[in-house]
Amino acid sequence: NKHYGEPRNLLRPGRGENMGSGWETARNPHRPPVLEQDASGFVHMPGVCDWSVLRLGAVAQAIEELHIDTNHFRGNYPESVVVEACNDPGLTAANLTHAAWKELLP
Repeated sequence: NKHYGEPRNLLRPGRGENMGSGWETARNPHRPPVLEQDASGFVHMPGVCDWSVLRLGAVAQAIEELHIDTNHFRGNYPESVVVEACNDPGLTAANLTHAAWKELLP
């Protein structure tokens, strides 16, 4: 939701100066009122997640670093993150679920 910041801020180098220089999503209306942990210690919220898809300008041979900075989140930070990638130049918003996604950071 662009109201909460520019999605392109996800690709900016360095740490954000304040909450406005990052990007956040609106609260998920399906988030349960009481959060419970599953057996692995993560919050159990089936079907509740925020996501973004970024199309990069070139294909990388390898990913050497990935920074996920939640510095300015106050009580609204994600308790976990999954990073996936795919190499599909013809991918469109309509067929995202049909792509061959590879998990980079479980």
